[in-house]
Amino acid sequence: MTSWRTLSAEEVITHAHFGNSGWMILVIAGLISGAASAASEAIVSNLNGLKLFETAIHIGFAVYFVVCFFLALGKHRRFPTVAILGLSLSIAWQLFLLALYYLFYSDNLNWQGFSIVSVAVELLFTVALIGYLLRSERVNVTYRSRVRV
Repeated sequence: MTSWRTLSAEEVITHAHFGNSGWMILVIAGLISGAASAASEAIVSNLNGLKLFETAIHIGFAVYFVVCFFLALGKHRRFPTVAILGLSLSIAWQLFLLALYYLFYSDNLNWQGFSIVSVAVELLFTVALIGYLLRSERVNVTYRSRVRV
């Protein structure tokens, strides 16, 4: 079990790992990319029979990415929690889509293979990002105002 020491506001601002630099730049860039991707997928969604549902989900993810972006830039203490929750929902959505692809496109092996690769890549990225959000000293200082003892 990790022990934490809470930092004062002055300690946080003067800490070497305070701010949105380092790996957080990639996280913020990912939020921008995720918002753009979700918005474009909402526009061109083409899942048979579930077009409206899929479009609504993509719009929801686009809004989520924009909210996370502003929470991250504003250094809001809820950013890591909201980000982890959304990433978990994203995994559930990808697994749901994969199941639908297997049901509706079982005769098209190339499409299924692409879906498996997409889900595998997203799972790896998501697990790494969740690990970063939980363990990073920068995230803990900037958003949680704490350091490991």
